[in-house]
Amino acid sequence: MKKVFIIFSAIILSPFVVYFLLVSKSYIEGAGLEYSDELIKSEYIFEFEGNRTVYIKDEFNQFIRSWGGSPESITVQNGIRTVVFKGGAILKTSTDSINPQATQVSLKGFMGVTTEDSSFIVNSDGIISSTNWHGG
Repeated sequence: MKKVFIIFSAIILSPFVVYFLLVSKSYIEGAGLEYSDELIKSEYIFEFEGNRTVYIKDEFNQFIRSWGGSPESITVQNGIRTVVFKGGAILKTSTDSINPQATQVSLKGFMGVTTEDSSFIVNSDGIISSTNWHGG
């Protein structure tokens, strides 16, 4: 009976262990993005093959962390902090997320919005939107 319990427990727990390992890998590959200087605005640039570039203006420094990828470079010049990624990564604020990829950008998490837009802005509440979106 003890062997049956151990086998049953292993079957039940294995998806959780795999999920934990994948999340851990993504976290380790990511980086902290918090920046406390309110006078300096941040700009994120994602460069992909085929000359596709995604720009994100974060004037209120709302991004907290990247998952699945770290910045290639971070520079501060003329009051603008420029964070450059070569390839995709997920960026998270306290309320929203964005995942730029080579052909599309996903916003608002797993069940969110997918777009081919390449220019985005983050407001003071951490909400991310495309600069092409209009209306209310």
